[in-house]
Amino acid sequence: MTIARGPDDFAPQTEANQRLLNALYDGNAAAPAPPPATPTSPVDADRLYGPSMLTSAFARRGPELWAAIGADTATQQQMRETFVGIKRSTQLPEGLLTRIAEAHIDGQLAAVRQNDPEAATDAFDKQVQTWNAEIRETLRSRYGAKDGEQLLARTAKFVRATPALAKILQQHGLGSRPEIVEGIAAHVFSSGYR
Repeated sequence: MTIARGPDDFAPQTEANQRLLNALYDGNAAAPAPPPATPTSPVDADRLYGPSMLTSAFARRGPELWAAIGADTATQQQMRETFVGIKRSTQLPEGLLTRIAEAHIDGQLAAVRQNDPEAATDAFDKQVQTWNAEIRETLRSRYGAKDGEQLLARTAKFVRATPALAKILQQHGLGSRPEIVEGIAAHVFSSGYR
């Protein structure tokens, strides 16, 4: 058994081997390699990583909504971009943002199919009051009376800081739905947003 003793023991035998080593290990590079491309749009990201949950929700539920409200291509794209913009600016978990998008689509469809808007408004107002009381009690029991109220205030501040999110949550009572408010409050709590 022979043990290598110096750099000459590992020298390539031929010029072809040297070219191969240079190609593999970039031995003759004059400048560093450019950084890998990062996706700049949701479409690029979908091509690179596969469809996101949010993109999939619009692909699955969008056609029904577009047909019901008569949305043109620009309106469809604007709604998708609104949610992608919210995702970028808030860093909300994609599962929560997808839930918000699907609830928004459900609300839009329900509004189009409404037969008696006045009766529906009264019932809906009562439901929102119930949800508000429920979420306030949930946060108080989970975080304590004082901290629960402070978290609710921080959550409201977080939502107001992103006007597009605030606008979406003002529609169809989304900003009062316990599962949505709890999700946003959990994000605010875990991120330390003040």
